[in-house]
Amino acid sequence: MFRPDAARTGAPTHVAGAPDGRPAGEAGRRGSPPVRRLGLGLRALRREELAVLVVAAASWIAWLVFALASGAGASWGAPSRHGHALPGLGTGPPDAETPVSAGAGPAPSPLGAVDAAGLAAIAPALAMWTIMVAAMMVPTVLPLVRYVADVSRPARRASMVATFVGAYLAAWTALGAAVVAAELAATTVLGPAPRPALVAVIVGAALWELAPAKRHALARCCRTAPIRLRGSAAYGSAVALGLRNASVCMIACGPAMAVLALAGHPLVATVVVAALLTGEKLWRRGTQLRVWASAAGLLLAAAAVFD
Repeated sequence: MFRPDAARTGAPTHVAGAPDGRPAGEAGRRGSPPVRRLGLGLRALRREELAVLVVAAASWIAWLVFALASGAGASWGAPSRHGHALPGLGTGPPDAETPVSAGAGPAPSPLGAVDAAGLAAIAPALAMWTIMVAAMMVPTVLPLVRYVADVSRPARRASMVATFVGAYLAAWTALGAAVVAAELAATTVLGPAPRPALVAVIVGAALWELAPAKRHALARCCRTAPIRLRGSAAYGSAVALGLRNASVCMIACGPAMAVLALAGHPLVATVVVAALLTGEKLWRRGTQLRVWASAAGLLLAAAAVFD
């Protein structure tokens, strides 16, 4: 790199610390290993973004503990601690070792009977859904977290970001309640869902990845909206942005999330789907990942068929 004063005085034309003539900072950026680049990226995050990532990391840990404790994260076909042939909410026969009497005995699904025990099972199923959403979907709204923090007054940045994220999670929780309620109603009326029905749902979600509506929803996922500065209107605008963004995200990612819930949150599938959905929303070429997400869904369907 040439410096004007060096050209006039005949001084060395290379900047100290850069053996190839580039500035030390530029050489460090281009030649830095992935771990260092990750560290630079984390240092560039703001306090509100780091807080959101901490919430997501805590949710992943809680999800893992919940899955291991309940046997929900087992692989396809592996019997859980409740005796299900599949870890899904509505699959598998009752425990063969437990006698079943008329009007009593274990339900074929945690949500398989509309009684006190069946209704009580809705709470953990919905909690599992909420934890899964916080772990998988909250990191995908980091661009909007930064936007809300930037346009809010400094004294209320944290509360505005919390309001936005809370509204986003509330909308996803409402969708989870609908999924759980629909599964409960279907299981009560039709009995435990057969494996072909679950496979059909997975295939449908995989094909949805290639639908034009999915592509259009991804294009609108991180769109911003005006944020007010004063009074309750500021928080109302944060709520409106959270609900609007969640509604678009549910169009794009809701089928995949519902399949994971109905399949019982298998560990490997959940991690793979989380990576693909995050890439779809945050990578500038994320729409190209829809083909890979569709292929992953079809592989999951094949695992459910042949395992």
